[in-house]
Amino acid sequence: MKRVFANFEEGVSCLALTVVIVVVFINVIARYFLKNPITWSDEIAATGFVWCIFLGASACYKRKMHIGIDIIINLFPQDAQKIISVLSSIFMLATNLILAYLSLQFSLSASKKLTAILRLSYFYVDISAAVAFGLMSFHASRNLIESVKNLRRRCPGSRLPDIFAG
Repeated sequence: MKRVFANFEEGVSCLALTVVIVVVFINVIARYFLKNPITWSDEIAATGFVWCIFLGASACYKRKMHIGIDIIINLFPQDAQKIISVLSSIFMLATNLILAYLSLQFSLSASKKLTAILRLSYFYVDISAAVAFGLMSFHASRNLIESVKNLRRRCPGSRLPDIFAG
């Protein structure tokens, strides 16, 4: 069960991408060979793609795979790099929390808007952003705790709260 939660974003993102590929493939066959396109396939593919992108971004954030500007940070001394890491983690946590909140508000405001063919609420499409930013907030808080622990190891006499004790 722990492995399922550890790879949640990757699993759901892969499932969404699989749905996109299968639906688009079946629609291509239906359109060109059967001359009868599946009208709802675009909506399913677009929804799957949105979920794949947002949860994929969260998975990349969790694994620290996003592009960073390390060349500038590496110019600083080791102690300064650790402080920059803490400040960066605080900034990312705040940013992701704000984006999660705004995404949730956006999703709720779009709940009455329906897709053209399937008549699904756009809430189910838009909530993917709130879920992803919520997960990124969780990962950012883990990164912050790790950064503070790193800073504390370097400065054992510091008066950081024991919550960060490793």
